[in-house]
Amino acid sequence: MKTLAAAVALTALFATAPRDARAEISIKKITLHKDNGTGERGEEVKTFRPSDHRIFVHVELTGLQVGKTQVHWVFIGAHTSAGDKVSITEASMTALIANEIDGSVKLDHDWPVGSYRAVLFVNGQMLKAIDYIITPLPADLAMSPIVLLRDDGKGKQLEVKRFEKGDLVMNFAARSKGLPLGATFRWSYTALDTTAGKNIAIASANMKVDDPAETTLTGNLSHDSGVWPHGTYRVELFMGDKRIQSADFLVE
Repeated sequence: MKTLAAAVALTALFATAPRDARAEISIKKITLHKDNGTGERGEEVKTFRPSDHRIFVHVELTGLQVGKTQVHWVFIGAHTSAGDKVSITEASMTALIANEIDGSVKLDHDWPVGSYRAVLFVNGQMLKAIDYIITPLPADLAMSPIVLLRDDGKGKQLEVKRFEKGDLVMNFAARSKGLPLGATFRWSYTALDTTAGKNIAIASANMKVDDPAETTLTGNLSHDSGVWPHGTYRVELFMGDKRIQSADFLVE
């Protein structure tokens, strides 16, 4: 299991419990929170951004047994761009009476995108596994230039500067540090100036990001006749209606 070094902090909010408080522990509500800028729990969120270096998990309990109570948090990167089942950190604390529990974890740099899990144990028993997502906002997206990839016939793709007329499939890729979960992208292909004509729209294809750990977009264009017209082509990548990358290339 890979390890992602991070710092963790725990707190329990104490409350006076009645003498006949039930020993059974149950959860009333779980919420996720950003840092308020001073290292304390702030705005409630549904997902986190990679730049949210400190994250908080807040648990409200309907009841907690009176007496010494051991609280233990384990934070795991379940499926991330840095790997799967990545151990982040874990920490314990002891409380006498508590009806709210906070767990927080901090990374000194941006989080890898993906799905994460915070597991809460009370007195040695797992009380709840809390899943959350770290994904960029569309406005945060930064894509690398589009690269051209040719199949080598052995199951691998090699980066090239141009394609040949006999390439049955032309492959393209654009990479990032993280793709907004749920965002829709579109690849568009145009023959700009070829022996078959100018400014001819060839094809387009949409794709939706449903894997929070995905960082690369790929597209491909095939020709059923087996021979591409000689000339200049353009590949464009859109997110919604916004063009985010494009590249012109030759087929010789």
